[in-house]
Amino acid sequence: MRRLYWAVPFLIYDLLLLCYMFVIQNIAVALFNLLTFFLEYRYGGESKEGEELVVGGIVMSSVLVPLGGLFSSFAVLLAGFMFLLELTATFVKTHRP
Repeated sequence: MRRLYWAVPFLIYDLLLLCYMFVIQNIAVALFNLLTFFLEYRYGGESKEGEELVVGGIVMSSVLVPLGGLFSSFAVLLAGFMFLLELTATFVKTHRP
């Protein structure tokens, strides 16, 4: 659980960057990263590797988005993919028979 808190400074960075540059790439990355963090915080926590994967995705997409161009497009794809992975894992965990 403590490894997940490493993503908090980068989430704050995303929100500050969103206040500075209000463009669709920043909105998407900030939204996907926040949703991914909250899903992992609420439903995750069973393995350190899962938390490290989420933190790595949040950090990489947060660092890549202000570079612009192809890097920000990759950051949006990475953040969206991480959210989709976390949403799928949460769905599978909560809907087991």
